Amino acid sequence: MFACIFSFSSVNALEDQFNISLTVTAADITPPSVPTGLLATAVSSSQIDLSWNASTDDVAVTAYRVFRDNLFLATSTLTSYSDTGLSAQTAYSYTVSAVDAAFNDSGRSATSTATTSAVSTTPSGAGGGSGQFVALRIYDLSVFPAYENAVVAWKTIPLSKFVLEWGEGSLLNSGVLSDSSFVGSRQVLISGLSAGTEYLFRITVEDSLGRKLSQDGSFETFPLKEGIPNVLNLKTISNAETISLDWDNPVFSGFDSVRIVKSPFFFPTGPDDGQIIFEGLAGSFTDYDVESGKDYFYTVFVKDNFGNFSSGAIVRGRIQIPGEPVEGGPLPELPKAPVVHPQIQSLSFSDFEFIQEGRRLNTLPNDTVVMDGEKDLTVALRYEKVPEILKAIIVTLINPDNKDQVFSFLLRVNDDKTAYEATIGSLRRSGLYETRIDVIDYKNQGLKKIDGALAATFASAYSGDSLFHSVPRFVMQNFLFILFLIIIFLTIALYLVFKKNRRKTNP
Repeated sequence: MFACIFSFSSVNALEDQFNISLTVTAADITPPSVPTGLLATAVSSSQIDLSWNASTDDVAVTAYRVFRDNLFLATSTLTSYSDTGLSAQTAYSYTVSAVDAAFNDSGRSATSTATTSAVSTTPSGAGGGSGQFVALRIYDLSVFPAYENAVVAWKTIPLSKFVLEWGEGSLLNSGVLSDSSFVGSRQVLISGLSAGTEYLFRITVEDSLGRKLSQDGSFETFPLKEGIPNVLNLKTISNAETISLDWDNPVFSGFDSVRIVKSPFFFPTGPDDGQIIFEGLAGSFTDYDVESGKDYFYTVFVKDNFGNFSSGAIVRGRIQIPGEPVEGGPLPELPKAPVVHPQIQSLSFSDFEFIQEGRRLNTLPNDTVVMDGEKDLTVALRYEKVPEILKAIIVTLINPDNKDQVFSFLLRVNDDKTAYEATIGSLRRSGLYETRIDVIDYKNQGLKKIDGALAATFASAYSGDSLFHSVPRFVMQNFLFILFLIIIFLTIALYLVFKKNRRKTNP
């Protein structure tokens, strides 16, 4: 038997020409593999639980047929079944077969036999029983963690229902999953986890006799990937004939070199997207091939030992014509796009992810992210959040000590095409960095401007800055602790005054 699919499309409606295609698909005549590992377990005087290994099929296994004493009993979509309403102290034999979507039957499995127990009034767990009950146990416990979820798998004998609890550290307060059906093999997905985090979990199973058993375990989710840090404090200094670039190289073990790519049109978005004018280890470069009154766009890429490049830090240079107004910021004034894609129009600051040490940072309701100023920071936007028509996504930080100093970075698509990313090296100073994100399309038209802030903390108050700046920073960063000390001091002072006045009143 074959399935035929016809399709046609118009090539030229005026000439009545059409393309016609014929697809012939053979019917599925291959049966699934025969189920193996059938295990029949008597769990009471009236119930036998069955479990078996899954069959395979070239398309898909849709169900299993269960037979008792060579008579069809039931259909199950799981690899387990509970046969209830049986007679006590009676032997029953079982087989199963697999069926696919085309109703191909695998043939029956090997037979498995179990005998129901005698009716007993002995409480479960009491000693000296008849020996018919199988001890409840959990085995083959495995955990398969990912970035923000994990699969916990285990098996039990006899079949059981379960409750799974988990939480960070030693507390099981993050979530609970449960299933009241009696199954011998489980694979449970825990979602909504934090990346790079250690979790404790507890499985509690209960069989049909009401016996319970718990087992604890732990796992750690994968840390989120972070890219190669970009250069910091990139700036240009122009004179009558040259444009000089100055920057701070990032500090990491895989640092190899810096590459500067130049363009007269817009910021190069890749290490080969323009004229390569410098490659080396220095922290400065002077460009002599420039003319006054023209904008030059520079992207500085960091290269690691494996030949990978950072997303790129950007800066614009221009030799001003006398009397020409000075433009601020790295971006020229861009025309507003007449039509903005709805996906881009709906973007907000909270759509962007801020990652440190493999963990996603929280964005506060006022679009502020609190970060560690001593550590690298990765800014990311998931690939599916924006259409592929755009030219560039640029994130700009404004120096809290000098509003005229801005540092801008490109968000570039990662190798997996899962996100647009930029990694910013340690800021090396604390403060509230005003943050602006610009989305620009391929015609260099402005699509979206998004504002937020990064609140950078720094462990060392005296980080090379002047005492004038360091003291207020120290107070800001340790405000609650200082307030606590003041309250303690005032409490002690008031107590001493009260005690002194009381002595005067009661000599």
